[in-house]
Amino acid sequence: MKLINPIQAQEIKAYIVREVASTTELNRLELYGAVQLLGQFGASIKYTLWLPLVACQLRPRNRNLTPADAEALYLEKARHIPTYGIDMHTVRLKSNMHILLVACGTYDGAVFALAYIHDAVEPNGPKILEPVLLDASAHVGPVTAISVEDPFIVSGSADEAIQLFSVPGQMRLGSLELHSGTIRHLEFCPKTSASEVAHLLSASDDGCIAIWRQKDLESEEKFNPASWECIRLLRRHKGPVRSLAVHPSLRCAYSISEDKTFRIWNLLRGRQAYATRLKLLAPGAEGVLASPSGRRLLFLWSNRFQLIDLFAPTSSDSDGPLGCLVADVLFPQPSTASPVFFNEDDHTDDHDPKEMEPSEKFAHVLTGFGPYLTAFRCPLSIGSDKKPAQKAENFGEIKLPGKRIKAIQVTSWPKSVHRVDDRMLDFRSRLVVVVTTESSGSHIRGYLINLSAPLASGVGFLPVFLHDVSAARVTTLTARWTEREEHIAIDDTDT
Repeated sequence: MKLINPIQAQEIKAYIVREVASTTELNRLELYGAVQLLGQFGASIKYTLWLPLVACQLRPRNRNLTPADAEALYLEKARHIPTYGIDMHTVRLKSNMHILLVACGTYDGAVFALAYIHDAVEPNGPKILEPVLLDASAHVGPVTAISVEDPFIVSGSADEAIQLFSVPGQMRLGSLELHSGTIRHLEFCPKTSASEVAHLLSASDDGCIAIWRQKDLESEEKFNPASWECIRLLRRHKGPVRSLAVHPSLRCAYSISEDKTFRIWNLLRGRQAYATRLKLLAPGAEGVLASPSGRRLLFLWSNRFQLIDLFAPTSSDSDGPLGCLVADVLFPQPSTASPVFFNEDDHTDDHDPKEMEPSEKFAHVLTGFGPYLTAFRCPLSIGSDKKPAQKAENFGEIKLPGKRIKAIQVTSWPKSVHRVDDRMLDFRSRLVVVVTTESSGSHIRGYLINLSAPLASGVGFLPVFLHDVSAARVTTLTARWTEREEHIAIDDTDT
């Protein structure tokens, strides 16, 4: 079988829009559906025959061509489409090259992945993300959860199945079936130097949290879905699990459920370690996040967030049972994207936190309001009265393309990354991946953001990469760096 690289699909689509549709009205819905069929091009011509016919019918002078001639003309044109220096048949990523895998799920059930190949941050303009995987029929409903850990991508939806994908193979491997409700959260636990065995956590509306482990198999067998087994099922919640957060140490996890409880799980033993009623901790909270250091928790509402320091001394009058309330921020309007941690000044490898005065240490949080990406700065210093020495403040905002920000992902730059302008990159610099949506499609953007100064265009804000998706609304997004040698290849032999 001969496979069409997703890069070709993207460029062919751009060619049709630019060259063919310039003389007439283009049916974007038909075009989008046709491009999805470019995922494979087998011995039978039926998979892609009608796409060149659509293209030819849009130009009057081509309407008398036979199907075979139309296909020949179409493929001949496709060979001359520029590919931004990427080989159309094999993309071989060099060993130790840094690649950011960006995986997305859409409202119509599609799953796709893009790659940002990093050599340097380009000050003259963003790069175009390279498509590496596309499955237009992964789920029968909107994708509600997605996670990536080289070389796998997993996604979940209301169809109750966890779909497993291979990035090197550019294909769906199969499904993991266990839950009996909408999959709300999926998260890979990063592999450590002590163990190369992959683990995955899943949470669902059935109230269960499942811990999956991949058997230690030979490389040829690890891409079989049967190599994944559920080693523990945590069933203490009496209602749908709405949020799950894994501690950076991988020793514990936090969850919030519609049963109005907050629970802490011991992942080493696979059992509950602590439980409390949510009203005693964060009444009505809809989500929870663990900070990069693991020292703090972020409780989320649609119009508010609270930052809790688990290790700071508490005052009995205002703090909850877990720790000290560091910040309580009320939004002027509901957020369109859940708040995420940007950084903590007392947790970084780029400088010694002891060199900073306590009053100079902050935690930064990003969230989205419509098309605006907004930063909040929360002081970390605690006064003698066991309360924050300062109040949290709005630390700037910037307008992004699209109507509303749907998801935000913050990731640190790899230590060995070559950076062309070190003035832009310090301990408060991160790579932020954002997806915004509108009626005509979605916009995926990557920005280098430095919050040593308030968030503003041109000041600590540099576009790194972009990718636009027409006629599809992205519902969920995740991104992770990988340094492994990958092959994104096409079998160029005919059957």
